[in-house]
Amino acid sequence: SPDRTVIHASGHLMSYSALRVRQAAAAPILADLRGALPEETWHYGAASWPIRLAEYAIARRMERRIVEQADALNCVSVAFREHLIARYGAKPERICVTPVCVDSQLFFYDAGQRREERARLGWNDSAVFLYSGRRQRWQLPECLFDNLRWLLQRLPRARGAILTVEPGAFEQDLRALGEAERKRIEIRSLPHGGMGRALRAADAGLLFRRR
Repeated sequence: SPDRTVIHASGHLMSYSALRVRQAAAAPILADLRGALPEETWHYGAASWPIRLAEYAIARRMERRIVEQADALNCVSVAFREHLIARYGAKPERICVTPVCVDSQLFFYDAGQRREERARLGWNDSAVFLYSGRRQRWQLPECLFDNLRWLLQRLPRARGAILTVEPGAFEQDLRALGEAERKRIEIRSLPHGGMGRALRAADAGLLFRRR
């Protein structure tokens, strides 16, 4: 539009695409990088290793061009900022770190609301261990279910809950469990407005990453 002064590109692909049309756009580009795409491609890609190697090389070239040519960079952590500086020699003053923060208007403690939500979800007095997200390889779903199984075997009141927009993606994991364990793990797809209430009602969240 005529009043646009900055192109804010989200992720590697959109940032790279914006660079290719920057002359026509005649506007500075802020590349918002959400993660280490080359490493995610190599370690967690589903293809065979020769294809992953080719994808890794392409992602490295893409990332280098973004870091070298974007007018400014935004990333979610100091560690990722230092990674870009060490790998590509990025100028620190061109990188802004915007950490992911908790929305205090959505996540807060209210005993009455929490009790009502737990009753609505059928959790009541259970100890609910919750995972929220898709079944992505870098989320280590096998590790998630191994730990859920361990918790269920040792805590009689424990139950697992998975909130996701792709409930069918976890069916293979459920089939690998025993019948008694499957009955104590539920998979729900909730509207966006209901996610915050369910997260507040759980007792503990589960999230795994490879070091």
